Amino acid sequence: MNRIRTRGILGLFALALVAALAANPSLIAQSRAAQSAAQKPTPAAPQTAAQPAPTTAPVTPKAIELEDILAWKGLGASSLSTDGQWISYRVSPLQGDSDVVIRNTTTDKEYKVAVGDGNGGAAVFSDDAQYAAVSTTATRKAAQAARRARRPIQNGVTIIKLADGTKTEIAKIRRFAFSNETPGWIALHRYGADGAAAPAAGRAGGPPAPPAGGGGSD
Repeated sequence: MNRIRTRGILGLFALALVAALAANPSLIAQSRAAQSAAQKPTPAAPQTAAQPAPTTAPVTPKAIELEDILAWKGLGASSLSTDGQWISYRVSPLQGDSDVVIRNTTTDKEYKVAVGDGNGGAAVFSDDAQYAAVSTTATRKAAQAARRARRPIQNGVTIIKLADGTKTEIAKIRRFAFSNETPGWIALHRYGADGAAAPAAGRAGGPPAPPAGGGGSD
């Protein structure tokens, strides 16, 4: 009896469902669309190709050329003042113009003098360590031009007052020497008009003194 009732209820439910579908055909279309969507596989997300890591081109070291070697600088001649407060040394490339440096040994005070081409000495200090003198010559470029023109290359001297760095440049000086007996004086050996040496003397840091009889010495 229960089975008969259950079948009857199911039959009535089926008839009601058929009637509803007949009255609203869109339900059938929606049901089919849902079944089709459920059966379709979900598309996989597009995979992005891995970007190669940026590569840096290797840096090729620059080869050392002859000009680089000739420009290397080294320390040359050196000297020390009598009181030990000043040191002088020459800085020169293998080929080219040089500098003479005068540096205080207890402070950072320093003076530099461009002395031109060629090998030479450091500064010469006066006996009282108040002055320094440096022999100078033409630069490499000026010396080459003078040789081509067959002109003589003459030296000069630069006198430095160590207290304040005041510089006095005197051209055409072959040699010089401080007077140890009389501080503040320097003897200058000049070139003559024809390139020969002519003696003269001058006060350190000042103009040349008159010839013999005016306070100078050879």
